[in-house]
Amino acid sequence: MLDPLSAVSLAAAILQFVDFGSKFIVSGYEIYRSADGATEENLDIEHLTLMIHEFQERFSPSPNPLTRSGQELQKLAQECSNVAEDLLALLDKLKVKDKGTFRTWDAIRQSCRLAWKKGEIAKKEKLLNNISTQVNSRLLYMIR
Repeated sequence: MLDPLSAVSLAAAILQFVDFGSKFIVSGYEIYRSADGATEENLDIEHLTLMIHEFQERFSPSPNPLTRSGQELQKLAQECSNVAEDLLALLDKLKVKDKGTFRTWDAIRQSCRLAWKKGEIAKKEKLLNNISTQVNSRLLYMIR
């Protein structure tokens, strides 16, 4: 017989395993059914990242000398562009490419990778949002 604390601990471990398993199955099924080979969440992140990346590309190095604020803004925009490219590459690696008979296995494999890379995606997304916020703040400051 288990003491109450051990029983609660065991129940929590079982619930955590069931929760992870259900999320894994749901994401695998979503990847399998998707025409783009990715989860809806990853497609949203990819779309927003592309928009930020395209916006930041407008601040590519200019032939004219920039003010100090302009140089700082350009540096932030380049950093944002680099993070966006990294995030887009990571999201692309998590897509199912196979349209044939092995799509099911590819979806399962990508679902495993997605579970493994979820923290890295969130970290890059947060960094991208922080840099983008700094760029927007600098732009507003320059406009004043």
